[in-house]
Amino acid sequence: MRSNKTDAPAKRWPAWLFIAGIILFFMPAGLFAGRKHVNHISQRFSTESWFSTFTQRSSFLKNDPFSTIEHPIPKLMADAQENFKNKLARQSKTLEDAVVEYRRRYRREPPKGFGEWWQFAQEHDVKLVDEFDAIHEDLAPFWNMSAAEFRNRALEVGQLPSIDLVRVIDGRVESASVDTSSGEHGKRAFGFMSLLKKFEHTLPNMYFPVNAKAEGRILVPWEHRAFPNMTVHNSSGGMTTPDWKGKGSVWESYRRSCPPYTEARRLYSSYRNPNADNPRVFLGPAQAPQNELTFVTNVEDSFDYCSHPGAHVSQGHFFSDWRTIPVLYPVLSPAKAVGFLDIRIPSNYYLGMKKTYTYGFDAENEGHPKDVDDMEVPWEEKKDVIFWRGASTGGGSTPPGFAANYHRHR
Repeated sequence: MRSNKTDAPAKRWPAWLFIAGIILFFMPAGLFAGRKHVNHISQRFSTESWFSTFTQRSSFLKNDPFSTIEHPIPKLMADAQENFKNKLARQSKTLEDAVVEYRRRYRREPPKGFGEWWQFAQEHDVKLVDEFDAIHEDLAPFWNMSAAEFRNRALEVGQLPSIDLVRVIDGRVESASVDTSSGEHGKRAFGFMSLLKKFEHTLPNMYFPVNAKAEGRILVPWEHRAFPNMTVHNSSGGMTTPDWKGKGSVWESYRRSCPPYTEARRLYSSYRNPNADNPRVFLGPAQAPQNELTFVTNVEDSFDYCSHPGAHVSQGHFFSDWRTIPVLYPVLSPAKAVGFLDIRIPSNYYLGMKKTYTYGFDAENEGHPKDVDDMEVPWEEKKDVIFWRGASTGGGSTPPGFAANYHRHR
């Protein structure tokens, strides 16, 4: 009897080893499946967060030699190519189709001269003939303005610093007032003129105010937009210099464009730094930095800085040195952030090759770069290192002290 009692556990020991082995075998699979389930749920509900969606690589996968880690970039590239291919396939093939599509999208008749534009687009092999979302959005604030008022404002803003004026007179485009002495040398105005040259003979007499800077300039206070008839539109008096000179900032102007009930209009909430140590803020403590590798899968260009003002410290365009204009003027700019009311035009940097930005730039034959740049180093002589080399162009520091936190505005 005694021997039976002592032998029983010994006989059951291999069974416990087997069960333990099963548990150890399925545990990684269970954790992996659970991780996928959590990621699936987080991706479904991540759009409700005011942060962009992230794809995270877990520490478990990093340490598991049998796991396969798929980098998100190839899929993002494939999805983008497929979406663009489908967009091309949907474009109108005839003028009649284009008119119908324009009416469907924008709930209005195409502008005068649409037929001539269609012919021009066909002759120059324009691919996206139905896409007017950007210009439709940018011109929306001006629809209630008369043509005479629009023209007067174009002339007025052309007198302000860092605003160049281009005009069309008797079918010929020319510079009315372009400052070539500044650092920009009027390049954006001259680039815009080169675009108009191709069809200048079809244009009536008109003026185009062109922003000489890279950043957006038009930031209209919320009160002026909500009650346009109760305010004097020309409130840009005293703007004699293009930079702030220590009096004001882009963020101060931006938060005034926010509705009065938003966090940005509350003084403390609009200026706090969410990355400060142990912050006491309205939205709770800031999230501690993470060691996990993350990858941004989408960038929300409609992020609401009025509701989340603390996030502005990470964006360089809020610290630009150049003054904004608090009046609804029709200013043409190469870029703008959400909340600005500039009218977007193609950047002059897309209109030709530049020595600073073009690999293999050939000064003697600017239209055809060299296959190998003069400063290129043979592959076998390169070192296995990577670093940033170049000037931090385009940055600002108004007010100073935040440059270490924000991305370059480009």
